[in-house]
Amino acid sequence: MSESYVSLNPAPLNTQVVGSRVLLFPVVDSTNDRAFAVATDGAVIIADRQTAGRGRRGRSWASAAGRGLWFSIFFEGDLPGLPFIGPLAVVEALTRLYPDAADALRGKWPNDLLLRGKKFCGCLVEKRSNGCVLGLGVNVLHRREDFPEELQGSATSLFQELNWTPQRSELFRTILEAIDKRVVSLRADPFQADEASREWFDFCRLRGGVATWHEGQGIIEGVDSLGTLYVRQGDRVITVLYGDSVQVFSLNSSDAA
Repeated sequence: MSESYVSLNPAPLNTQVVGSRVLLFPVVDSTNDRAFAVATDGAVIIADRQTAGRGRRGRSWASAAGRGLWFSIFFEGDLPGLPFIGPLAVVEALTRLYPDAADALRGKWPNDLLLRGKKFCGCLVEKRSNGCVLGLGVNVLHRREDFPEELQGSATSLFQELNWTPQRSELFRTILEAIDKRVVSLRADPFQADEASREWFDFCRLRGGVATWHEGQGIIEGVDSLGTLYVRQGDRVITVLYGDSVQVFSLNSSDAA
């Protein structure tokens, strides 16, 4: 085992669900696929490197060894609100460990986190017959040259933007504990899904922004627990489903989702 592989160990964990098993790998194809294969409630799969990491809409995710956190968590059943819990937990963990990060952090709908306008974290939730998986990729220690050339202008890391070199295991543990707290709350009270969607919607500063999709565009007015946007077109309000091919422009940024 390499030193960078061992350094991912998040123990000890103070959790109720997340981390029922923690499986560390030096390299895997996709942590999401491995999590579905393990299929134990709360099981966490983390790899030092992925060869087939993926993001939303089937996009690939660059997963350099020794530089980031690439992990997935399996949950039994369905968990509405899970797509919002992931990035919110990362925000909570970062601001706890490095409070000065708060001013640089922005949310990009539907599932990304930005630092000074560049992407450093993505979330992917997938559902299958045996449950659902929350996958997260966090760029931690990357230098500019660690990214593929085509991403060097749009991707970044905690080190690049904050000049911060956290221990990956500590950051990993703090994120897992933040996710666990939210999952326990969600399972105890399903209405927490609405709270999570609204919290993420507000963090992304979407109200009053513009949504553009294949059928037109409109002004964003609200969101529901599934991430469906309520968009005003003239004198009527229509819905735009989470996951549709939609560009969302918030009030504070021209970046499109």
